[in-house]
Amino acid sequence: MSRQLRVLHQILLAHDAWGGMEKQFANLLQASARDTRVSHYLSEDLRDVAPGVAAALNGLQSPAADARRWHGVTVPNWRGMRQSRQASQARAWGIDTVLSWNRFADPRPVRLASRIGAASVYWERGAAWFVRSRAPEEDFLRGFDCYIANSQACVAMLRYWGVTAPIELCSPGIYAPAITAPRSAPGSPLRLGFCARLQTFKGGVLAVHTLAALRRRGVGATLTIAGDGADREAMEHVAQRLGVGDLRFLGRLSAMDAFYADIDLLLHPALREPYGNACAEALMAGVPVVATAVDGLPEVIRHQVDGLCVVPTLDLADYAELGGDPSGVYPRVWRPDLNRVAEPGVPDPDRLADAVMQIAGQASRYAGYSAAAAQAAPRRFDYAAHVDRLLQLLNHVRATRDGPRQLPVRHNREGQKRPAWQDRADKAASLVVQLLEGHAAARRRVADVACGDCKLREALARLGTACEYRGYDLLPRSADVAALDLARDHLPQPCDVAAMLGVSEYLESLPGTLARLRLDASALVVSHTLGDRPRSAAELQRLGWRNYLSRAEFEAHLEQAGWTPWQQVMTDDGRTMIWSCVRQA
Repeated sequence: MSRQLRVLHQILLAHDAWGGMEKQFANLLQASARDTRVSHYLSEDLRDVAPGVAAALNGLQSPAADARRWHGVTVPNWRGMRQSRQASQARAWGIDTVLSWNRFADPRPVRLASRIGAASVYWERGAAWFVRSRAPEEDFLRGFDCYIANSQACVAMLRYWGVTAPIELCSPGIYAPAITAPRSAPGSPLRLGFCARLQTFKGGVLAVHTLAALRRRGVGATLTIAGDGADREAMEHVAQRLGVGDLRFLGRLSAMDAFYADIDLLLHPALREPYGNACAEALMAGVPVVATAVDGLPEVIRHQVDGLCVVPTLDLADYAELGGDPSGVYPRVWRPDLNRVAEPGVPDPDRLADAVMQIAGQASRYAGYSAAAAQAAPRRFDYAAHVDRLLQLLNHVRATRDGPRQLPVRHNREGQKRPAWQDRADKAASLVVQLLEGHAAARRRVADVACGDCKLREALARLGTACEYRGYDLLPRSADVAALDLARDHLPQPCDVAAMLGVSEYLESLPGTLARLRLDASALVVSHTLGDRPRSAAELQRLGWRNYLSRAEFEAHLEQAGWTPWQQVMTDDGRTMIWSCVRQA
């Protein structure tokens, strides 16, 4: 049994900070306070911490230490005196892992870890968007033992700034003790909700414009806002100008259950959103979501399944005309529609209103979206699985420093000779052959990603198929297989058919991988174990599965990523579906 982790958290909490990151930190302390696998410690500037943070500090193993104070005396920030005090405190606690929460470009946590001989981990949760010009120091870009990201969007931003080390995904869980049943029909009037820190890049004024657009169409609708911040004045001004001044501002809420119970649909027209905790919370409550297709939001919202993601089509000059403040919008975001880091765009309020009505305009359609959210969200955002994933990563980093490298298990390498696996390879090979028809023999290029022991190559050979086969895997098992991390890498060269068998269940961001393959392959053969029988969160965690989807859910991912399913076949055991797909025009 591995020894208990002793984690020192490096996180900026002072001055009443309370957003998604602070809430997740508080949830972690509360959820794992009695977890024998880990003990938590904190040495930070603790001036005026938010009430939610203060209430969670009881989950620390020892009382939090204020790095600025010593026996009631302020420690001067001179010649590293505060850093020395922090290091002394960390040694006294026996810290073995320093976890930097979102302190992008700050090399001090990695230097502290080096000073006390601890492992160092950086967790990107959205701060990489804040940098406007200067690239981070090499100590930050190269120094951490491990880099963790909330989403594929966070991975893209870390890569943009120059992090080249492997980046592990650890999507947030939602700490929600109460799960709401699906809604059968939207309310009347239609009750829209908006939940965010009221800052201009959250798009609050766009939510107001969407409300006005709906009312111009004769749709009775209201808008309730949870959160506070400087953008409230702009939202109120726009509301008065548009004649929808009856907005309901609730301010900052300590508990969100009542908010989600009182709305029919969540609007989240953000211009930048690394993940979207509020959207995940809404889905947990069975509330469909309309949001911008930017950054990590398409990873949270399953487009045309439990919500809709609206591609931004306006620019920042339009945002100013709509009452927003472009100067408060960060200069670059991850644009899934462009598949690159680029300048932010702005969703058109009329298109947001179209999306609202596409979901809520018909009771049966709304009920379908709500049911899809309520049924899948508890598994997708399971908090215990999130904590397990985090502790697995931290234990791996510590083990890497303590002794021989032991890679965490990310894909199942056992039992590759089982009949079911061979059956899957044989059926997939038949689909590949059909997709290759019409291609000249000299140009039949097949990429077998996550190829394992290359069963597909053997199956194609048995069929007498002449093709240029290339195998790729995270951990290659032979010299003729190239290393490839599906979580972040493109194929080194384009191909006619990409095959991805037995791996979709394990991918943290399945939509991102499918979208990348669309850029590299003309056709796709992919398998998935269908979620036709209940599996507990504990079983999925044991299996290492991040996805356990129904046929309709998986096909929605394919469509969203730009693939059109062409043919499909079930394995003999009736558990796994294999699709052949062609790239959408």
